[in-house]
Amino acid sequence: MSDYAILARGLAYNYGDLMAVDHIDFEVDRGEVFGFLGPNGAGKTTTVKMLTGQMKPKAGKAEVLGFSVVDNVREVQGKIGICFEETNLYEGMSARENLKLFARLFEVKNFGPEKLLDRVRLSDRGDDKVQNYSKGMKQRLMVARSILHQPEILFLDEPTDGLDPGSAIYQGRNSGRAGKRSFRLPHDAQHGGSGQALRSCRFPKSGQDSCSRYTSQPETGVR
Repeated sequence: MSDYAILARGLAYNYGDLMAVDHIDFEVDRGEVFGFLGPNGAGKTTTVKMLTGQMKPKAGKAEVLGFSVVDNVREVQGKIGICFEETNLYEGMSARENLKLFARLFEVKNFGPEKLLDRVRLSDRGDDKVQNYSKGMKQRLMVARSILHQPEILFLDEPTDGLDPGSAIYQGRNSGRAGKRSFRLPHDAQHGGSGQALRSCRFPKSGQDSCSRYTSQPETGVR
């Protein structure tokens, strides 16, 4: 079992003849915000999906918090939060209803959505249906949804697409429940946050500014 928050060794995935992720090696220390930078087609989302147990690697191995992403998928998914570029919210429901639903799915007890809605600047639109939200508002709600169960690791795949730079998701601290570590979102984490995150991003400047360490991947597959 690894002491790293995330460990990848020889991780690979191909779509037929296309090698999307080409036997990559990297690790993310505990307490670190790691940037995974690269243009479209570099294999960033494929890598995140393998690390979060949504896709099985074709070769190599990966561990998250010491658990195999192949052999211990339930354990991994119970300890992580995921925020993808494409929203997968229930658009016919309000923001408040979405958060309450996912809180039930994660078995979060005594959940109240107000603090999270305020955190992402949606408290005044909490009862509006998500289908009436702008792209940036939907992305902010996705971030709120990804942290409502106090995950130990947060995966952010193109998280700022559609967001203004001053968005509230990069401000303040998200305090953990009693007995759990506090968790800071990317911009805060580099200044002393005790959680960890992996962030993928197309734009080098954005990724470098919000991460404590990063790596860049080429366009024709991660190498």
